[in-house]
Amino acid sequence: MIAYRLQYNIAHRTLIGLARQKAYGELRLIEAVNTQNDAAPGQWRQIKALAGGGSLPDVGLHCLNAFRYITGEEPVEITGRLTQPKGDPRFCEVEDISHFTLLFPSGVFAAGTAGYSMHENRRLRADATDGWFGLDPAFSYNNLVMHIGHRAGPANAQEQRVFTPRNQFAVEMDQFAECIRTNREPNTPGEEGLQDQRIMAAIYEAAAGGGVVKMAASDRLDATRGPAPNEQSG
Repeated sequence: MIAYRLQYNIAHRTLIGLARQKAYGELRLIEAVNTQNDAAPGQWRQIKALAGGGSLPDVGLHCLNAFRYITGEEPVEITGRLTQPKGDPRFCEVEDISHFTLLFPSGVFAAGTAGYSMHENRRLRADATDGWFGLDPAFSYNNLVMHIGHRAGPANAQEQRVFTPRNQFAVEMDQFAECIRTNREPNTPGEEGLQDQRIMAAIYEAAAGGGVVKMAASDRLDATRGPAPNEQSG
Protein backbone atom coordinates (compact mmCIF):
# COMPACT_ATOMS: atom_id res chain seq x y z
CA MET A 1 0.00 0.00 0.00
CA ILE A 2 1.26 3.49 -0.93
CA ALA A 3 0.76 6.17 1.74
CA TYR A 4 -0.97 8.70 -0.51
CA ARG A 5 -2.64 10.63 2.30
CA LEU A 6 -4.59 13.01 0.04
CA GLN A 7 -6.64 10.20 -1.47
CA TYR A 8 -7.96 9.65 2.07
CA ASN A 9 -8.71 13.32 2.67
CA ILE A 10 -12.40 14.30 2.68
CA ALA A 11 -11.73 17.48 0.68
CA HIS A 12 -10.03 15.56 -2.10
CA ARG A 13 -12.69 12.83 -2.02
CA THR A 14 -15.28 15.59 -2.51
CA LEU A 15 -13.29 16.98 -5.43
CA ILE A 16 -13.21 13.55 -7.05
CA GLY A 17 -16.98 13.25 -6.61
CA LEU A 18 -17.67 16.61 -8.26
CA ALA A 19 -15.53 15.65 -11.25
CA ARG A 20 -16.84 12.12 -11.70
CA GLN A 21 -20.51 13.14 -11.23
CA LYS A 22 -20.05 16.04 -13.67
CA ALA A 23 -21.58 18.39 -11.13
CA TYR A 24 -20.42 21.36 -13.20
CA GLY A 25 -20.42 19.78 -16.64
CA GLU A 26 -17.69 18.13 -18.64
CA LEU A 27 -14.20 18.44 -17.23
CA ARG A 28 -11.78 20.25 -19.55
CA LEU A 29 -8.74 21.50 -17.65
CA ILE A 30 -6.96 20.82 -14.37
CA GLU A 31 -4.17 23.01 -13.02
CA ALA A 32 -2.06 22.53 -9.90
CA VAL A 33 0.77 24.42 -8.24
CA ASN A 34 2.81 23.13 -5.30
CA THR A 35 5.76 25.29 -4.29
CA GLN A 36 7.87 26.02 -1.24
CA ASN A 37 11.09 27.89 -0.50
CA ASP A 38 13.60 25.35 0.71
CA ALA A 39 16.24 25.93 3.35
CA ALA A 40 19.94 26.61 3.02
CA PRO A 41 22.12 24.42 0.77
CA GLY A 42 22.81 20.93 2.00
CA GLN A 43 19.28 19.88 2.88
CA TRP A 44 18.57 16.28 1.84
CA ARG A 45 16.08 17.43 -0.80
CA GLN A 46 18.96 19.03 -2.71
CA ILE A 47 21.10 15.90 -2.81
CA LYS A 48 20.12 13.70 -5.74
CA ALA A 49 21.46 10.49 -4.19
CA LEU A 50 19.09 10.99 -1.26
CA ALA A 51 16.07 12.58 -2.93
CA GLY A 52 16.15 10.97 -6.38
CA GLY A 53 15.31 14.33 -7.95
CA GLY A 54 14.16 17.81 -7.09
CA SER A 55 10.71 19.32 -6.86
CA LEU A 56 9.08 16.82 -9.23
CA PRO A 57 9.25 13.61 -7.14
CA ASP A 58 8.68 15.53 -3.90
CA VAL A 59 5.95 18.17 -4.17
CA GLY A 60 5.21 17.75 -7.88
CA LEU A 61 4.07 14.21 -7.23
CA HIS A 62 0.98 15.54 -5.42
CA CYS A 63 -0.05 17.48 -8.53
CA LEU A 64 0.52 14.51 -10.82
CA ASN A 65 -1.34 12.06 -8.60
CA ALA A 66 -4.25 14.48 -8.23
CA PHE A 67 -4.64 14.74 -12.01
CA ARG A 68 -4.89 10.97 -12.20
CA TYR A 69 -7.35 10.38 -9.37
CA ILE A 70 -9.60 13.28 -10.32
CA THR A 71 -10.04 11.97 -13.87
CA GLY A 72 -9.56 8.27 -13.10
CA GLU A 73 -7.63 8.12 -16.37
CA GLU A 74 -4.01 7.62 -17.37
CA PRO A 75 -2.24 10.20 -19.58
CA VAL A 76 -1.43 9.43 -23.19
CA GLU A 77 0.80 12.44 -23.96
CA ILE A 78 3.32 14.05 -21.60
CA THR A 79 5.60 17.10 -21.79
CA GLY A 80 8.05 18.48 -19.26
CA ARG A 81 10.36 21.41 -18.54
CA LEU A 82 12.86 21.79 -15.70
CA THR A 83 14.93 24.71 -14.40
CA GLN A 84 18.15 24.80 -12.37
CA PRO A 85 18.94 28.47 -11.60
CA LYS A 86 22.59 29.30 -12.14
CA GLY A 87 24.33 30.63 -9.09
CA ASP A 88 21.99 29.00 -6.58
CA PRO A 89 23.94 26.22 -4.81
CA ARG A 90 20.71 24.49 -3.80
CA PHE A 91 20.17 23.34 -7.36
CA CYS A 92 23.54 21.99 -8.44
CA GLU A 93 22.20 18.42 -8.46
CA VAL A 94 18.40 18.66 -8.68
CA GLU A 95 15.79 20.76 -10.44
CA ASP A 96 14.13 23.77 -8.87
CA ILE A 97 11.00 24.28 -10.99
CA SER A 98 9.35 21.37 -12.75
CA HIS A 99 6.49 22.09 -15.14
CA PHE A 100 4.62 19.32 -16.91
CA THR A 101 1.49 18.75 -18.95
CA LEU A 102 -0.62 15.64 -19.32
CA LEU A 103 -3.23 14.91 -21.98
CA PHE A 104 -5.84 12.30 -21.05
CA PRO A 105 -7.87 10.10 -23.44
CA SER A 106 -11.08 12.03 -22.68
CA GLY A 107 -9.42 15.24 -23.85
CA VAL A 108 -8.83 16.64 -20.36
CA PHE A 109 -5.63 18.70 -20.29
CA ALA A 110 -3.66 19.01 -17.05
CA ALA A 111 -0.78 21.34 -16.20
CA GLY A 112 1.30 21.08 -13.04
CA THR A 113 4.08 23.23 -11.61
CA ALA A 114 6.25 22.46 -8.60
CA GLY A 115 9.17 24.42 -7.22
CA TYR A 116 11.67 24.81 -4.42
CA SER A 117 12.49 28.55 -4.63
CA MET A 118 9.11 30.27 -4.18
CA HIS A 119 6.84 31.17 -1.31
CA GLU A 120 4.50 28.36 -0.32
CA ASN A 121 1.62 28.01 -2.78
CA ARG A 122 -0.47 24.85 -2.85
CA ARG A 123 -3.52 25.09 -5.08
CA LEU A 124 -5.55 22.79 -7.32
CA ARG A 125 -8.36 23.75 -9.69
CA ALA A 126 -10.54 21.89 -12.20
CA ASP A 127 -12.37 23.80 -14.94
CA ALA A 128 -15.51 22.33 -16.50
CA THR A 129 -18.06 23.50 -19.05
CA ASP A 130 -20.48 24.92 -16.46
CA GLY A 131 -18.21 25.92 -13.61
CA TRP A 132 -14.93 25.39 -11.81
CA PHE A 133 -13.96 23.89 -8.47
CA GLY A 134 -10.77 23.46 -6.54
CA LEU A 135 -8.86 23.62 -3.29
CA ASP A 136 -6.65 26.40 -1.97
CA PRO A 137 -4.71 25.33 -0.06
CA ALA A 138 -4.88 21.88 -1.63
CA PHE A 139 -1.82 19.91 -0.54
CA SER A 140 -1.26 21.07 3.04
CA TYR A 141 -1.79 18.79 6.02
CA ASN A 142 -4.85 20.69 7.24
CA ASN A 143 -7.20 23.66 6.71
CA LEU A 144 -8.03 22.79 3.10
CA VAL A 145 -10.70 25.06 1.62
CA MET A 146 -12.82 24.33 -1.46
CA HIS A 147 -13.66 27.15 -3.85
CA ILE A 148 -16.40 26.83 -6.49
CA GLY A 149 -17.50 29.14 -9.30
CA HIS A 150 -20.55 28.56 -11.50
CA ARG A 151 -23.40 30.22 -13.33
CA ALA A 152 -26.36 31.39 -11.28
CA GLY A 153 -28.94 32.67 -13.73
CA PRO A 154 -27.47 35.60 -15.67
CA ALA A 155 -24.64 36.07 -13.17
CA ASN A 156 -21.64 34.16 -11.90
CA ALA A 157 -21.65 32.85 -8.35
CA GLN A 158 -18.81 31.77 -6.10
CA GLU A 159 -18.86 29.80 -2.88
CA GLN A 160 -16.54 28.22 -0.36
CA ARG A 161 -16.73 24.95 1.53
CA VAL A 162 -14.80 24.40 4.72
CA PHE A 163 -14.51 20.82 5.90
CA THR A 164 -14.78 19.54 9.44
CA PRO A 165 -11.25 18.58 10.51
CA ARG A 166 -10.65 14.84 10.20
CA ASN A 167 -7.53 12.76 10.55
CA GLN A 168 -6.60 11.68 7.02
CA PHE A 169 -3.85 9.50 8.42
CA ALA A 170 -6.36 7.65 10.60
CA VAL A 171 -8.56 6.97 7.56
CA GLU A 172 -5.49 5.72 5.71
CA MET A 173 -4.40 3.41 8.53
CA ASP A 174 -7.93 2.18 9.15
CA GLN A 175 -8.20 1.09 5.54
CA PHE A 176 -4.80 -0.56 5.67
CA ALA A 177 -5.86 -2.58 8.72
CA GLU A 178 -9.23 -3.43 7.17
CA CYS A 179 -7.56 -4.64 3.98
CA ILE A 180 -5.32 -6.96 5.99
CA ARG A 181 -8.26 -8.30 8.00
CA THR A 182 -10.50 -8.89 4.97
CA ASN A 183 -7.84 -9.65 2.33
CA ARG A 184 -9.03 -6.68 0.27
CA GLU A 185 -7.04 -4.48 -2.11
CA PRO A 186 -6.41 -0.98 -0.70
CA ASN A 187 -7.42 2.21 -2.47
CA THR A 188 -3.74 3.01 -3.07
CA PRO A 189 -1.91 -0.26 -3.80
CA GLY A 190 1.68 -0.47 -4.97
CA GLU A 191 0.60 -0.24 -8.61
CA GLU A 192 -0.64 3.30 -7.96
CA GLY A 193 2.81 4.47 -6.91
CA LEU A 194 4.51 2.55 -9.71
CA GLN A 195 2.38 4.32 -12.32
CA ASP A 196 3.36 7.71 -10.91
CA GLN A 197 7.02 6.66 -11.15
CA ARG A 198 6.52 5.73 -14.81
CA ILE A 199 4.92 9.09 -15.56
CA MET A 200 7.64 11.04 -13.73
CA ALA A 201 10.24 9.15 -15.75
CA ALA A 202 8.36 10.24 -18.88
CA ILE A 203 8.34 13.87 -17.67
CA TYR A 204 12.12 13.76 -17.18
CA GLU A 205 12.48 12.16 -20.62
CA ALA A 206 10.33 14.85 -22.22
CA ALA A 207 12.28 17.59 -20.45
CA ALA A 208 15.58 16.16 -21.67
CA GLY A 209 14.43 15.71 -25.26
CA GLY A 210 12.16 18.70 -25.60
CA GLY A 211 9.32 16.74 -27.14
CA VAL A 212 6.19 14.80 -26.32
CA VAL A 213 6.38 11.37 -24.70
CA LYS A 214 3.45 9.09 -25.44
CA MET A 215 2.07 6.45 -23.10
CA ALA A 216 -0.58 3.77 -23.49
CA ALA A 217 -4.11 4.53 -22.34
CA SER A 218 -5.71 2.37 -19.68
CA ASP A 219 -8.66 0.18 -20.62
CA ARG A 220 -10.67 1.24 -17.54
CA LEU A 221 -10.98 3.98 -14.94
CA ASP A 222 -8.96 3.76 -11.73
CA ALA A 223 -6.93 0.92 -13.19
CA THR A 224 -4.28 1.11 -10.47
CA ARG A 225 -6.63 1.76 -7.53
CA GLY A 226 -8.68 -0.45 -5.27
CA PRO A 227 -12.05 0.34 -3.64
CA ALA A 228 -12.56 3.83 -2.24
CA PRO A 229 -11.79 4.26 1.47
CA ASN A 230 -14.48 4.26 4.13
CA GLU A 231 -15.12 7.96 4.61
CA GLN A 232 -16.63 7.36 8.04
CA SER A 233 -13.21 6.39 9.40
CA GLY A 234 -10.93 8.84 11.16
